[in-house]
Parts: sequence; structure tokens; C-alpha cells
Amino acid sequence: MSIVYFLMAVIALGVSQSAADPQYVMPRELVQEAREIGCRQVEDFFDVNGMIGPPYVYGYLPGKPGDSAAFWCERTKDGDRQFLLAIRVGPGRTEGALACPRLILWNNRPGGLDIYRNPNESLNEFTYLDPPYMKGPRDQRVLHNAIRSSVPGQSTTFYCHEGRWLVRSRH
Repeated sequence: MSIVYFLMAVIALGVSQSAADPQYVMPRELVQEAREIGCRQVEDFFDVNGMIGPPYVYGYLPGKPGDSAAFWCERTKDGDRQFLLAIRVGPGRTEGALACPRLILWNNRPGGLDIYRNPNESLNEFTYLDPPYMKGPRDQRVLHNAIRSSVPGQSTTFYCHEGRWLVRSRH
């Protein structure tokens, strides 16, 4: 009989231990990066109706996919949730033409991330994120990777151009 109690105790310990383990919605290295920049993973990220991709994507910059990433994180300010799109650049990497700010404060619920590239698309379809919130240049195209955030029925694309972020939303 004591063996039964022993096995029950081991099982209970295992269950309580696994319940105490952190639950990750993105790779551990990105969760750590989020902490280092003062935010945390979006724990309820997948609490949406419909299919949604992951809150991170590797390979934003040219080169080895593991050398760069984009991911969603959040922080609380004055009791309100703030979502941030963070760009991770590996050690020793420089962004070159893609030298935009590495954090984008975003007011909308974040979506699943993927890499987007369409060289036929004009930057005039995008709007700058910072003042004066004007349209992108008419005579230039999407020449390098963009980051797309998608939730069912809507996508938002972020594109770095000459050190400034452009954004385009579609329903």
C-alpha cells in the first residue's frame, strides 16, 4: 500500500511542478530578449477566433535566419497594455539599409508574424508611422523583406525605408 502512496506523491509532484513551469508562446531566447528590452511575451496571444500564426518570425534580415528575428511583446504603462513589435539583430550584425528603430509601439492587438516581400508593390501604398504620417514615396518599391502581422480578416505590413517605418493595413 505504501508504494501506491509513494507513486501518487510522485505523480502529484510532477503535475504541480509542470504547472509551475513557465509557458512559452515563442522560443525561450526571444522571451529572454523581451525581458532584456523591458517587455514580456504576449501570454494570451493565441486567445483569438480563427487561425493565427506565431508571434515571432526568424530571418527578417538577409543572411542566416537565426541571425535576426521579429517578435511581439507587451508591457504595462499606467495600467494599460502596450504592444511592441521588436526587431532582434544578432551579435555582430549591422542592419545597413534596414536601420530602423528596433521597437515599434503598436495600439492594435498583435497578429501572427511572417516575412513579406513583393517587389511590384509601391511604397506609396504605405504610410509613415511617425509624423507627418504621410504616404510613402510613389517611385519606390518593396525591395527587401517586410514584416507582416496577420489576424483573421486583417493584415498589417511593416516596412523599413531609409531609417523610418512605413505601415500598410488591409482588411
